[in-house]
Amino acid sequence: MKGILSILICLIAVLGFTQSPTYISGELYVKTVNTYSGNLTQVKDREEQLSKLLLDYNVSEVIKPFILQDENLQHTYLFKFSKSVDELKFIEAIEKFSFIEFSERVPQMEFFYTPNDLHPNQWNLVTIQAEQAWNITQGNANIKIGMVDDAVLLSHEDLQAVIWTNPNEISGNGIDDDNNGYVDDVNGWDTADNDNNPNPLSSTNSYFTHGTHCSGIAAATTDNNIGIASISSNVTLVPVKIGTDANSSLTGALAGVQYAIVAGVDVISMSWGGGGYSTTYQNMFDYAYNQGITCVAAAGNSSTSIPMYPAAYNHVISVGSTRNGDVVSSFSNYGSTIDVMAPGSSIWSTLAGSILLMGI
Repeated sequence: MKGILSILICLIAVLGFTQSPTYISGELYVKTVNTYSGNLTQVKDREEQLSKLLLDYNVSEVIKPFILQDENLQHTYLFKFSKSVDELKFIEAIEKFSFIEFSERVPQMEFFYTPNDLHPNQWNLVTIQAEQAWNITQGNANIKIGMVDDAVLLSHEDLQAVIWTNPNEISGNGIDDDNNGYVDDVNGWDTADNDNNPNPLSSTNSYFTHGTHCSGIAAATTDNNIGIASISSNVTLVPVKIGTDANSSLTGALAGVQYAIVAGVDVISMSWGGGGYSTTYQNMFDYAYNQGITCVAAAGNSSTSIPMYPAAYNHVISVGSTRNGDVVSSFSNYGSTIDVMAPGSSIWSTLAGSILLMGI
């Protein structure tokens, strides 16, 4: 429970969300029925009419985006289009094939915004009775938290001692030593830019403070006379960068969840959301649940009862926000899909580029 508790208060933070679901342009998930034996990435495996449809709609690439050994995910493809097309018409057309189970748009994920507001102390620790919890347990390095976020500053002096090191990977040799599908993933992975560097593009880039801030709340080194104490004390943090270097947009969200699963984490933190419901996303969280992984996500900062994804998926703990005084934050989402409320206003934590603390 302590590993879970450490995530709950770091889930409400930075960069806004719009009410209407948004989707990535020019991409669709397409799932074949599980009994289908062909491979849609191979032209020779496609039916003639399907190849014609792909040509008519300017499909430029068909890839298998998932490496997890799950039947539903292994039969899911990502279609990319070279030109703007009517995606809804394409979905209608491809779903007429008997071996296609469904096709759906790819949700666009965004961070959540709350006002920056410096606070004189970590009131959140008192509210959740962290000191009483520390009398029972003070963390365990065997517990791994997957921080799926924009980026994490690995060199931060209040984080570097808890950053995960992949014991089966040799740094810098250009070889996937542990055969997990990721080359040189010594300290995590960047799924947005597809490289082994989960650090911010620049340690002083304001667009990349979110993941470092959440990391400090969850897992900053505790009892080291530096910065802050984290709720989970001294666990291990697996950084997963899902924001692109170009503009920090979250193009690597679901791939980041997959990497955290591959890395063998116990908890996955997701302080972001957007888009609408996706069966492909739900299949991923079903798989994580079956692996014994606890997934936690921000409920959203739009002060609405409209379900937010990924928080509202099955097997994901949805966390709303409270402020000092243990009352609901004015921005927090609410309603039947919320599983738990936790401190989320004016939380002090680590920043990319320094040990300074910032309330979010």
